[in-house]
Amino acid sequence: MAQIQSSKRERASIPPGDHILTLTEVKPYESDNPFFKKDEAVSNANQPRKTRLIWQFTSDADDGEGNPFEHAIWTGEFYGDPRAGLTALLDQMMPEADEQVKSNINTDMLLGTRYKAKLRMVKNQKGDLVPKAVDLEPVKGQTTQFDPDDQGPSEYPATGQTGNTNEAPF
Repeated sequence: MAQIQSSKRERASIPPGDHILTLTEVKPYESDNPFFKKDEAVSNANQPRKTRLIWQFTSDADDGEGNPFEHAIWTGEFYGDPRAGLTALLDQMMPEADEQVKSNINTDMLLGTRYKAKLRMVKNQKGDLVPKAVDLEPVKGQTTQFDPDDQGPSEYPATGQTGNTNEAPF
């Protein structure tokens, strides 16, 4: 009988310190809403869901084997409340953009954008030490080879800029 191996490889945790991170993906993650009180009258199919966003970054630093470190930041999906993770993240990623642009952002226009990041180790809810980005600042004037769809120049709807300059589009 053939042995099946997992294609997932263990990645080394990104070390604390200063990094240059590139935004490579923003994807939604749906789960049961933990604040919803289950009622027998509501079936599981009608149970409210909670959507969070996963902001996936890769670092210019690698793990010694040529694999770039990865870092993910989880946020909610609503901008505006000063306590919200998305508000804090977009305020750092787009410091010069106004609130109207940030609250209506198409996250695809940020893909490939590079940021100076300071990471430190913090305890999560389980008590484990995990890396957390405590400061993000857009890198001006630098570009990357990242182009998720290789579509060539296109106009960013919120700004009127064209092309994939990989600078903060605001």
